[in-house]
Amino acid sequence: MKEKIYADSNQPTLRVQFHSGRFVCFACGAWGYMETARGQWREKQQRQAALQRPPARRQRVPHRHQPPSRVPKQPVAAARQPSTDPSLPRALAPARPDLAQHLATFQAALPGSRGEAYLQQRGIPLALALQYGVGYAAPGT
Repeated sequence: MKEKIYADSNQPTLRVQFHSGRFVCFACGAWGYMETARGQWREKQQRQAALQRPPARRQRVPHRHQPPSRVPKQPVAAARQPSTDPSLPRALAPARPDLAQHLATFQAALPGSRGEAYLQQRGIPLALALQYGVGYAAPGT
């Protein structure tokens, strides 16, 4: 690293690093960069970074006598017809009618199960868990 330290009566007062343009004044604490040196340092850093990047991949050009391979496009099986009125909300998928029944079954299975023991270990009251719809599905159900 090339640098110059300026001293006055054996006491250093200023240090300049030429490679980066950084300077430090030991007397007042000021520091900064010399603009011309800083610009040159940045350009050098960018050139080095560009040299270290892997080369861009070239696309393979087909041989001039070989026709390009064409893959036939498959027709779209079910194209969605746009709604005539964009202000209407899209229809949601129908909910499973038996979902509420399954949830009720799992909630009823929670008291006295391994799920309740787990909640107790975590400090969660059973009443609170049931209030928020927590249930228990035993292995294999």
